Amino acid sequence: MVESDEDETSKKSTPATPDVAEKLSVEEIVVGKSPIKELVEKVTEMKAEDFIATAMVIQSEVMNFIDNIPNKNLSKDNRKTLREYMVDNMSVVARQQAVMCMILGKCHEQTDLIEHKLEGLRSTLHLYEESYR
Repeated sequence: MVESDEDETSKKSTPATPDVAEKLSVEEIVVGKSPIKELVEKVTEMKAEDFIATAMVIQSEVMNFIDNIPNKNLSKDNRKTLREYMVDNMSVVARQQAVMCMILGKCHEQTDLIEHKLEGLRSTLHLYEESYR
């Protein structure tokens, strides 16, 4: 009985070695390519503007859907409430788009600043190397 208890505890997965890791091949573990990482990479490759554009398309489709619901299935008050919720949601996405544009603009400015600083460091390093030759 003691041996079977030990076997059961050794078979249990710990947080350090989840069941997913046991199912991965050695190459996937060594290289670090798991199905989860691949999905995360695909999502992060999409641009933020794509998400906002998709949200806007979905919002317009929802508004059309709300408008096309037959009157017998939805009261006027409920239709008005749904439209108000959707309009509020549209304003949130519009604000997100404005914030995204500001962030992307600042990132571009920061990239330019960093590149300028790196060029200055490279030229200083180059001068330093020449002075000690």
